[in-house]
Amino acid sequence: MVKTFLALQIEVKVAIVIAIICVVLILRILLSRGLNSLFKIQLDHLKQLRHRNKFINSLTLSLLLLVTYRFIISTSWYTTYESIRVASKFVLVFLVITSAQMVIQILKLSHEFFGTLSISRKQSIKPLIQIGQLAVIIVSLLIIVAIITGNNPITLIAGASALTAILGLIFKDILLGFYASMYLNATKIIQMGDYISINALKAGGIVEEFGMSHIMLRNPDNSTTILPSSTILQNDIVNNSTIKEKQGRRIHKTLLIDPKKINTIDAQKVDFYINKYQLPKGTLLNTNADLLTETIRHYMLRHASINPNSNVLASLSNQTVAGLELTITASTYLSDYTEFANFQSRLLSMIVFYINHFELQKD
Repeated sequence: MVKTFLALQIEVKVAIVIAIICVVLILRILLSRGLNSLFKIQLDHLKQLRHRNKFINSLTLSLLLLVTYRFIISTSWYTTYESIRVASKFVLVFLVITSAQMVIQILKLSHEFFGTLSISRKQSIKPLIQIGQLAVIIVSLLIIVAIITGNNPITLIAGASALTAILGLIFKDILLGFYASMYLNATKIIQMGDYISINALKAGGIVEEFGMSHIMLRNPDNSTTILPSSTILQNDIVNNSTIKEKQGRRIHKTLLIDPKKINTIDAQKVDFYINKYQLPKGTLLNTNADLLTETIRHYMLRHASINPNSNVLASLSNQTVAGLELTITASTYLSDYTEFANFQSRLLSMIVFYINHFELQKD
């Protein structure tokens, strides 16, 4: 085939080269339009356009390198000159590199396409994409080493297995992050858009991204916190996403009162207190602490934001050196964090008012 091409007239050679260039350009145009429709690429989405163009460039270059390599090995020069054989290896190495880039760009395009689907709001495939990219790079490196050394890639893989234990110790944190990302994708205990809190690290925010090595949280002040993925396995995580499933957030607060200021109530004033603080008739009131807890509990029951069908409690619990604990527990109908925080602030201010009103505050 090469001899036939060389024997052609110069005009025919030029025509063939021009025809090849035209075919390459037409192929680029068809690939561009096909990728636009396949991955629903928008012309104003710069990231998608960049991945598409890189893929087309890698594919075009790969085809040209493949043709060049086939051309070189089909000539008599390949068997005659050592320099030609070395050149063919370099061409083959570049072919592997461009092919790897092409596959990586396909993975990135798939990730961008997945981001346009509604399911991407709750689930991320970024760890899988990163694992795929890592696998492509490792395989490509092994093939390149095999081409340069003239060995079989399978033999290299078998020899590299002896380094697995050493590499496992060196890259322990990376492997733990890899396992954590796979664990999150498999169990879905934390998903995109969940609001999580990590008390040990004093961190909390909305999960915007988690990959093979990190997890990114959007903080309430709109800043971001980036943590290693292994953090999920090494610390206690509070996932607030279940609040929406339960249709409301829960209040659980503990305040302190002075036990030395607890006094008995005059039996003749019990009915007066029941009417004044809108308590049910027959409420048992022996001390001002009883009056405090019953007043707070029924105040919460009357509030429109409190779920009366849940446990609504205002009770005295443990006595510590600092004082006697007053525990407040209730469930609300509020799932929005801002509304809940405002309501909780107003409720606590009212509870503090009652503590002072019944003269049970700490000095």
